[in-house]
Amino acid sequence: MLLTTKLIVVFLSVSLIPLFIFDLITYLQIEQHVKKESLAKLDALASIQKNRVQNMLDQNAERLTMFTNRIQLKVELDNYNKQNSSYSQQFINRLLDSAKSEINSFKDISILDVSGKVVGSTDKTEIGSNKSNEEFFQKGLKHDDVSMIFKDPRNPNAIREYLAGPLILNGKTIGVAAIESDATNDFFTTS
Repeated sequence: MLLTTKLIVVFLSVSLIPLFIFDLITYLQIEQHVKKESLAKLDALASIQKNRVQNMLDQNAERLTMFTNRIQLKVELDNYNKQNSSYSQQFINRLLDSAKSEINSFKDISILDVSGKVVGSTDKTEIGSNKSNEEFFQKGLKHDDVSMIFKDPRNPNAIREYLAGPLILNGKTIGVAAIESDATNDFFTTS
């Protein structure tokens, strides 16, 4: 091999090694920067979604409180519990139908006595059924609860939520209000 060829190979080797090292360092820095930016964007999206879900839960808790504070509903349920009055049961059902028509996201509303028997419902097939072993009833008997979110068994693309809370009259729990609400739009709308 000629001396000039050897010198060219040596100079190329000497000049290419730092170039490769520089390229590697640049690549690693860019990779780290892209990772940091991606994580920052994901954190921001997660924070937005967390706030949206919290706002939805707060709004549903407020709706439940407004519903369970209806005095006439509690008075009629108390009358039904004491006298098994069909008039009171019909009144409760009319009130439930009216409430369901006012709020589009409410799919079904039921009123249960303290033993878990459905006294009134927008789903008339549920009236008289026993829900005492259902989680929404047990939670709702103790306190307001809006934490039960589930997939609709009839429509796998829909998300539902139970809003359940005690109906208290004169310091005594007389029943439970259970509302099945559509939460699909709350989870899948984009901001």
